[in-house]
Amino acid sequence: QDRIVALMSEHVGGVIAQFDTQELLNVYYGYAKLPLQQLKPQQLVALMQRTTDLTPRFTPKDIAGTLWALGRIIHPRNGAEGGGREGNDGSGKETTATTMTSPEYYSVIQALQARGAEEIDRFNSQDVANSMWGLARLSVTPDPQLVHALQARTECLLEDFSPSELAALFWSFGTLLFVPKTTTLRAMQSQLGKCADKLDAQGLVNTLWASAKLHLPVSSSIRMVEEAL
Repeated sequence: QDRIVALMSEHVGGVIAQFDTQELLNVYYGYAKLPLQQLKPQQLVALMQRTTDLTPRFTPKDIAGTLWALGRIIHPRNGAEGGGREGNDGSGKETTATTMTSPEYYSVIQALQARGAEEIDRFNSQDVANSMWGLARLSVTPDPQLVHALQARTECLLEDFSPSELAALFWSFGTLLFVPKTTTLRAMQSQLGKCADKLDAQGLVNTLWASAKLHLPVSSSIRMVEEAL
């Protein structure tokens, strides 16, 4: 199986220039599920360059999906976060280091954020959650304008968020040390409280961890846990 994946990955490197937006997103999703050691830095850099070229054509799903996938590719799972890749043994460090120091890495992140700001009014709840989660994983300081726009979009879509999406938002805000405005925060807590019983263990851990990072009132977080148990 590893040999087949390696051959397919080599082939992808030769045809990246022909990919359209959907094909790019499919490849990102595939790469996000692979062990990092199977990805070659030059292939990932070429993929990011093609992404930057096509970003003006990206839909909200393309933007959010790419940020989410890059978050998984660049950083293996670590600590209370959820959604990250498991089982990385460190053998992909060369790919990560080479990618994160390349100009293509910063260019694609900037392009995705700019496009996200343009398309923010078309984001659904999953787009918001995936974008925030990806930005929190990418070891770059996100564009404050986009983060504030995502916060505003969160308020507009609050009743559409699933429990896992809300937990991912809490974790993302905690990781970025971005404290949402009071009205947004209260609305998020209220909405999460209504569906706390549907949160899994990871979601509960993420929410409590984020509450501590953001110095939120302990009582509200404990209430959510009690309602979930």
